[in-house]
Amino acid sequence: MVYVFILLGYLCGSIPFGVLFSRIFRIVDIRNIGSGNIGATNVFRTGNYKAAVLTLVFDFLKGFIPVSLYIHAYRFDFAISLVALSVVIGHVFSIFLKFKGGKGVATTAGAYCALDGVCFLIGLISWCVVFFSSKISSLAALISLCVILPLFVAIMAIHNSNIANILLFAIVNSIMITFTHISNIKRLLEKKELKLTKNNK
Repeated sequence: MVYVFILLGYLCGSIPFGVLFSRIFRIVDIRNIGSGNIGATNVFRTGNYKAAVLTLVFDFLKGFIPVSLYIHAYRFDFAISLVALSVVIGHVFSIFLKFKGGKGVATTAGAYCALDGVCFLIGLISWCVVFFSSKISSLAALISLCVILPLFVAIMAIHNSNIANILLFAIVNSIMITFTHISNIKRLLEKKELKLTKNNK
């Protein structure tokens, strides 16, 4: 049955809410503007903040719901990392978009929220600190999801068996998030990464 949840997670993660809401609100295809990303940050750049918020919420929920269902149906075991990873992989390599997709940040946040509330809060706080001091969404995601959270999970896993079960997710997901942000990393190093403001669309 684990395989059923992995498949469910992948299919749920594959739903491109950014594309769907851009169509519902009659926005131009967000894959053809800004960064070309299907996530909430790029939808925000269209100026349609309702669509951006909805994209953020639903991308978060598609990470939260499959992982929560597995935890309630079974137990908190090693396979939970595979279920969580399947959702983020679905978002990044969506079957509905010819295996292209978003960068996985909001979906990762939803998965962490279902996995462990403390990990989620650590990630959220670190993201907020970096973002509100720099106004750069990609930098906040990279530091919180690829540096702070993997280190926190690795340290906590020593004494907490539940946290140990999500160590695989924390490590592999951080590598995947780094991969999806390669272009952002290049722009950050060149100091060309755009800040996210209402006037920067």
